[in-house]
Amino acid sequence: TVIRHTYKTPYMGKNQDIYPPGFTYAAGSEGELAANQPFSHVPWKAFFMGCCCADLPTLPAVGGNANKQYRLETLVDLTDRDNSPSSRTMPIITVPQWAPGDPGPAPHFYVIAKDQYTPFADAPLRVSGGVTNYPLPVAERPAPLKYHVATAMDLGLPASQYTPYAGFSVDEMGRAEFTATARGYYQVGVKVFSNGTKSIIDFMVRVVTPASDMPVA
Repeated sequence: TVIRHTYKTPYMGKNQDIYPPGFTYAAGSEGELAANQPFSHVPWKAFFMGCCCADLPTLPAVGGNANKQYRLETLVDLTDRDNSPSSRTMPIITVPQWAPGDPGPAPHFYVIAKDQYTPFADAPLRVSGGVTNYPLPVAERPAPLKYHVATAMDLGLPASQYTPYAGFSVDEMGRAEFTATARGYYQVGVKVFSNGTKSIIDFMVRVVTPASDMPVA
């Protein structure tokens, strides 16, 4: 699929000057260089939506948002090397049934996403919403990906159209815990973000009868 997009307002304004005043360069005059200083860019929002979230016989009422509007969105800035993260999570994760008070720890798994930024390469300096080719000190390199349970606002939906499942939690490193008293499929969403970019990962958690030494898959 090819999507052609033109920024309605591509620049918010000049961020800072990187060329010292009073100097001339082979690349152009002082005025020509000043006209090409870095600008703060405005990313655009890409989204996919429709009706409706699944209404499965094995979908507990508290965990599915059944028959409600479905929406995923991400921010896209073609001038920014640190692009929106992409999902590496399976569409269905299976966990054993577990509720607070049951023996052993709560089932856990990791939500997996990949940042398009390559940390072992020389990182470009983030002068504005875009980047230049100047090396960036390690201490100033882009922050690692962070995770939290997606809310209706993260999905661009009114609160009446999306309710996060209360038995699902995820820390900033992507480690998720899931508790449920009923077997079946549960819909969950996670927001993955870094430096103003974000992606929403939407997937199902299948809760089954626990078995000895059962792996999470």
